[in-house]
Amino acid sequence: DMETGCLVKQMVAHFQRIVDIQSLVAGPDNLVATSSIDRCIKIWNLEGIFEKERHIDKHELTIESLSISTSKGLAVVVTRSCIGVWDFMTGNLKFTLANSGLGTIITHALVNEEATYIVAVDSGDVVYWHLERREVVFKEKQPDVQQLFLYGKQKMCIAISRQGSKPHITCLVVSRTLPDGLTQWTFEFPIQDFRSVVMTADERNLVCLGVEKLKPAIFIHSVKTGARVNIIPIKYPGFKDMKDVIRVVALPDKSNIIGLIDMDKGNLMD
Repeated sequence: DMETGCLVKQMVAHFQRIVDIQSLVAGPDNLVATSSIDRCIKIWNLEGIFEKERHIDKHELTIESLSISTSKGLAVVVTRSCIGVWDFMTGNLKFTLANSGLGTIITHALVNEEATYIVAVDSGDVVYWHLERREVVFKEKQPDVQQLFLYGKQKMCIAISRQGSKPHITCLVVSRTLPDGLTQWTFEFPIQDFRSVVMTADERNLVCLGVEKLKPAIFIHSVKTGARVNIIPIKYPGFKDMKDVIRVVALPDKSNIIGLIDMDKGNLMD
């Protein structure tokens, strides 16, 4: 306060040292800009500076991924120690979930559109949570899961894990029902480095990037039975080895074509 010299307000503006503060009067707004070595510039409105601060929920650890139910207005986020369930209309954290307690490691979590279940990977287990009851309804061991996704009108779940060590690495692909967790089928295919498996737009086939007799190949498997349909060697201009392919992409309007994306271009394969 300029008249009394008294401190009237103190705010935590940055989490590291503030290096500069500047007046910024823009039209009717009385603003101040602060710059910090935390690599943020923040703009403050002095007109509302004495109002009560609104608490913003946050997690202790980094948010690794996000899954949304638009019909229920929920966002499910993954941190290493827990699953956070947020109301994305209000920005409030509703509750957190963790099955293994102290030392838990959560790597994946997906919520279905009805927001009735969350499918997660928790400390080497595939776990199904009943969202309303906040309890685990299914758990099965599947270590080192690399990928998790729902299909079949979200009544089925595929978990893909890595097994073995170089040079003998395979991917295990497991299809389970939701919410019962019944295994429908499993299959394995050999890999050098993991690349995400994709499902064709018509949900008929899974396309897997692997190796056949140490040479790069595409493995095609039936979504219905898990059976192998075909093995296609990878050949296109400029292709040298598996490291060239960054990812495989399924086309949304052409179920018989996939994209092999490398550093320079996208390559379409029938």
